[in-house]
Amino acid sequence: MRARYRAEGIPDHALVASWRGLDPAAALDLPDKPSVAVLGFTDLGGHEEGRLLAEGLTADLTLALGHMRGLFVTAHASSARFSAKSADLLPLAGQMLGVRYLVHGTTQRLDRRVRVNVTLADAQRNNVLWCEHFDRRISDLFAVQDAFSATIASAIEPEINRAEGERVRLKSSEDLSAWECYHRAWWHCFRFTAFHTEQAHGLLLRALALDPGFARAHAGLSFTHYSRAFLDAVSAPDPEVELALKFAQQSIDLDPRDAMGHWTLGLARFLARDHDRAILSVNTSLTINPNFAQAHYALGFIRAHTGIPTQALPALAAAERLSPHDPLLFAINGSRAMSLAIQGKYDEAAAWGVRATSEPNAHFHMYAVAAACLALANRHDEARAYAHRACSAHPGYSIRVFERSFPQKFSADRELLAQALRSAGVPDGGS
Repeated sequence: MRARYRAEGIPDHALVASWRGLDPAAALDLPDKPSVAVLGFTDLGGHEEGRLLAEGLTADLTLALGHMRGLFVTAHASSARFSAKSADLLPLAGQMLGVRYLVHGTTQRLDRRVRVNVTLADAQRNNVLWCEHFDRRISDLFAVQDAFSATIASAIEPEINRAEGERVRLKSSEDLSAWECYHRAWWHCFRFTAFHTEQAHGLLLRALALDPGFARAHAGLSFTHYSRAFLDAVSAPDPEVELALKFAQQSIDLDPRDAMGHWTLGLARFLARDHDRAILSVNTSLTINPNFAQAHYALGFIRAHTGIPTQALPALAAAERLSPHDPLLFAINGSRAMSLAIQGKYDEAAAWGVRATSEPNAHFHMYAVAAACLALANRHDEARAYAHRACSAHPGYSIRVFERSFPQKFSADRELLAQALRSAGVPDGGS
């Protein structure tokens, strides 16, 4: 059902004509960044706690989204005047607030439980992009409010990024702004192929040509150089790692409060075999944005290669909890498999490794992860089959390529996986 919007305390016909003296014909232009406003949440239960939760959630969600440097977020004082009621005014609300995306929702309390329903809508197209409900038992109202706002904010940002990627993918390259180039580039980045990495790289260079001080474009270039090395897409990976480090640091220099730059620096440091400082960078990213699901993933991924696999699993679980449909879900599951294998839990590792290969965007390395885990679980026929898939998907694949992309801090862990791959039929490769 299509959502309906009005401003609190203002008759529909008055809102259609104007809002606080603003002629709708003079609607605000959209910012370059993806833009969002959190409309006032509505309490359906009639309880005082429900009303307080609705008001507090509107404010806290606005604040949480405001910490995400990739979004333009309308101030709470303006956006909270609107709520989802009666008249079908979604496009007008977007015009008056000068945003493309609108978040609205309801709260409802029953006994000691509360349900929050949330919708993310595209005000320009007048359609719903994402909706979900969340349930909690009330023990401490503020704790419940914090939990809801963190969970919802972490779900909204990737949905907006996904929508932006789809929206700009259809536009002519010549018509793209720097931010639109950036979002189209990430659409390509998360396909994890050499071709898409090069498409992303070109778009990010164009973004920097349009805006040389664009910190996120520098972070994106760090990721494309990282991907070239990680995906074995170049004959000399070490210079790509150096460039990944360089562009990540430039991103941080331009905007030290953007979590993205610290995240890409962590990934680059990992490939540079600087495990401990990689973890420091990712932790800095999470300090800036505790709801950054892909940074939680990176923390788990790196911990799995740093001799602390038991600490990897909670970080990976947090990543999936925050973003259950993340484009890196295959990597989350692959990292679970690696962590469990290093702990000696080979049957569990094999199950997660196989599961990782079936997730969207899974690349050839995931076949090798599955092969290693299956070999350790003594499922040798299946291990050989997955090893064959890895070598077929990426001609020239070898244990050397695997170890360069998944550098283990400790030789015992490295040798465990190398021997498993060897028994599955993956060649050693050159020196």
